[in-house]
Amino acid sequence: MIRKPFPIILILMFFTFPIIAQCDDLGLVAKFSKSHQLGVRLGAWSNLGELPPGLLTDPNNSATLETNLSDNNFYFEGFFGYRLNEQLMLELSAGISNRGSVTLSQNNSTNVGNVVIYPMLLQMKFYLLSMTDIRVQPYVFGGGGLYYGRRSTQVSSSGYVYL
Repeated sequence: MIRKPFPIILILMFFTFPIIAQCDDLGLVAKFSKSHQLGVRLGAWSNLGELPPGLLTDPNNSATLETNLSDNNFYFEGFFGYRLNEQLMLELSAGISNRGSVTLSQNNSTNVGNVVIYPMLLQMKFYLLSMTDIRVQPYVFGGGGLYYGRRSTQVSSSGYVYL
């Protein structure tokens, strides 16, 4: 099991060292170390916790709640990084991930909707090699934020729409 990652690490080192060894002829690293950042990230959201049961029933209210949530979902995030100095950047980001669908049936009406998570994060990044002209700029970061989850209804068989 230890032998399998070794060739991958060796190949990554082979491609990384020539990039690190090159000097910055155009001054791009210096511009990067002084510039603010604005961008988007696309990725995956992975749930490490437990999912709710697929079907919940309440015989007293004649209600059923059916969930179709998944462990892994698409994730979209926008961010703005404010450069405090060459080594420190403050980053604010907001994202969205659709976790799956929820169907609530009660009193002869059915509401179908989605569970959406909105993370809002504030982070501080410390660029370890920003004082050098090396093209690879690793960083260490820390921070925190708020994760807001919401169930919204898209389709309803009753006369009411709940938002």
